[in-house]
Amino acid sequence: QIQSTSMKNGKFNTTDLNNVPIVRLLNKANMGRRISIRCPLGTHRDSSPSFSLYPDNHWICYGCNQSGSGAIQYVMSLSGCSFLEACDYLSSYV
Repeated sequence: QIQSTSMKNGKFNTTDLNNVPIVRLLNKANMGRRISIRCPLGTHRDSSPSFSLYPDNHWICYGCNQSGSGAIQYVMSLSGCSFLEACDYLSSYV
């Protein structure tokens, strides 16, 4: 479960929030063409990396068939939170 952070002045720009590099949320230093890791979504067990993250913030898990584009959708899928909760969480990264 994600921890909520307060939004700056109660306002946020969803484009900026959606463009937060997911690689930062995964605590990865650099990103090449693609990162492959075990699925962080918790919907299945991985014995090998099935989750791919691309530099354009597009992500897909070939094990659980979940995919998305952007940080907001990633946080919502990861935590099961609402759109506003995901935006609130990501506001600390902008």
